[in-house]
Amino acid sequence: MQRVAEKILELAFAIAAAEEVRPVAEVHTTVATQKTSRTRVFQYTDISMPFSISFDGPACLDELVVESTDSNFLVDLSIDGETKLTAPYSWFQQVSQLSDWIDAFSSDSSYILRLAGLCFSKKLTISFTPVEALGTGQTPKLSKVVAKLSQTQ
Repeated sequence: MQRVAEKILELAFAIAAAEEVRPVAEVHTTVATQKTSRTRVFQYTDISMPFSISFDGPACLDELVVESTDSNFLVDLSIDGETKLTAPYSWFQQVSQLSDWIDAFSSDSSYILRLAGLCFSKKLTISFTPVEALGTGQTPKLSKVVAKLSQTQ
């Protein structure tokens, strides 16, 4: 009987010792999984529509700011090969106050669209297409496009 009690006591000590070692192993695992990221900024000016911008992933589009002198354009957003949203600029203006990732407003004679926090694993594509051509054969333009992209390495 005394021999069984000794074995149970040895087992209890072994379990207690194993539980004390476990958190140290978890800390090392957490430190080993930390990743670095690289941020890139892209800037375009005076671009005729239709215009598309695309990025390969995995990455996050931290911010995209588009400025146009005309509000008659469509935005098509595709993430990982799947169309997520197709809408005119006016729709973005309507939902802008309800969203934390969309801002759309006019300033002076410009129309600004800001999209933020779009993460993707394979590819992100955003296209801008004019709703109608301007008179005298003019093509609607985007005066500025600035994109900030973070890629995890």
